[in-house]
Amino acid sequence: MWSTGAANPGNILSCGAKERFRGCGYDTRMTTPWFRAWLCTLLLSLVGACDGDTPPKAAAGVAEVEATKAAETAPMQAPATAKSPAASQASPVRPEPVMPAVVVPTADTLESLAAEEPATEEPSKTAWSHYKAKRYDKAQSNFAQAALSDPAWKHPFNLACAAALGGEEAHTRLGLVEAVSRDSGAVSGKARRDADLAGMRTKDWFEPVLRGEAYEPPGTVKPTTPRPLHPPTVPAEYEPEVADGPLTPSPGSVSPLNNKQRSRLNTLLLAQHGVKTIIRGSVISDHGEETLAWVVYEYTRFDACMLKSTKKACRKKLRGDPDDESSNEMSCTKQFLVRAHFGTELTIDEPESIMKGACSIGKVRRMESKDFDRDGEPEVIVDATWYRETEAFREGALTEGGRFVRIAQLQGPAQFEMAFGWVMLELTPEEQEAKRFRFEDVDHDGHPDLVVQTAVMEGMEGPDFDNEAFPKLDDLELDDDESELTLRSETLLYSPSEDRWLPTKSGH
Repeated sequence: MWSTGAANPGNILSCGAKERFRGCGYDTRMTTPWFRAWLCTLLLSLVGACDGDTPPKAAAGVAEVEATKAAETAPMQAPATAKSPAASQASPVRPEPVMPAVVVPTADTLESLAAEEPATEEPSKTAWSHYKAKRYDKAQSNFAQAALSDPAWKHPFNLACAAALGGEEAHTRLGLVEAVSRDSGAVSGKARRDADLAGMRTKDWFEPVLRGEAYEPPGTVKPTTPRPLHPPTVPAEYEPEVADGPLTPSPGSVSPLNNKQRSRLNTLLLAQHGVKTIIRGSVISDHGEETLAWVVYEYTRFDACMLKSTKKACRKKLRGDPDDESSNEMSCTKQFLVRAHFGTELTIDEPESIMKGACSIGKVRRMESKDFDRDGEPEVIVDATWYRETEAFREGALTEGGRFVRIAQLQGPAQFEMAFGWVMLELTPEEQEAKRFRFEDVDHDGHPDLVVQTAVMEGMEGPDFDNEAFPKLDDLELDDDESELTLRSETLLYSPSEDRWLPTKSGH
């Protein structure tokens, strides 16, 4: 019925008889049962119930949907008339809809991760027992405990490895960030090769983390900065780290291959080796009508093995087993240096295998073309290092590294070469050598000479190494009487007649 009583405030239509519809000017077709049901449902959505009766469940469900739509689309309005106390009791005010709270996940820390497992006296040992049993969640917690009690970088790195195997991307990033903060040089090369991290190396945060950069997810808006008129020519393949002393000649060319040249060369190298190659560093120099390029590249030993054997056999051969002290070689490569001739046709000289004993190229420190000997003609320098730990090293067993340097004429032979590799256990097992060099005009003839310093290590606890794979002397306590490390220097004088550097004992 129509009513203005307390049970029906605001002249709201109640579920009345069909003759009342006629009295209000409604068409009789509006009094059909389905229309009355619809109208009652609509009214339920507005006042909560028809004349105070509890609606059936089906009607209540429809009313809830209609009310939600109304709340989303209709603007808020003040009531047309004031309600009496009685009316307020009969029709309680509907509460404003409450939006669900947005839960912002809190980033894990080493402390929070360590707290997930009971503390142990030897957390690293406990972690390894979980790791070998593939209980990666527990291993992560114990590695975090080890990282909090020991400043060595290997513990957070091991945490990252366990997290990667367990599919925990955030924990992998946490471990790597911490490890890089402790020793970026050791961690960056290791992380790019370790088989445990293979599934994470394609993540967009992986390389920025290894470079020590703050990771910004895709889509982050950055302030725009004007592009320089002359962009730097530093190759994308590497970041030069030069430490050649005060007499480094004037700047030369560090221009790398462009994308088209790289694609052409990779195609030619694929035909040469039968496997996909990865260019790690390059430098080009115009030489008359021809463009010359020196290129450092590598390909995986697994791919090479697959040319002659099955996948199963290659995995068995290269995967290794820590129990019998054989290391995992799955991510190791074969490394090469080649000179390419970009003319009408692309041709290459015979590729030369380099970096003997290296698992893979850690970093190409420098590839540059300039007049190093000041004879009026440009030369090229190739400088690369490697650094590797076996899986056993995570428990203090084995690490190895080295460096390869060559200075050569663009079209001719090498003028200077320095190559070495060392192996370190908890104690240096036998005499090991590391070398470095600098330019210095020793005989004052206007041509830079080379001073090569050699560090001989034997029976000593493994030292820390710098980015030249040379021991950090400032961290060592050298005793003249019982020194475990000795240093010696050799001078190589530049010979203009032979256009190369020669030891002083040769009479130059």
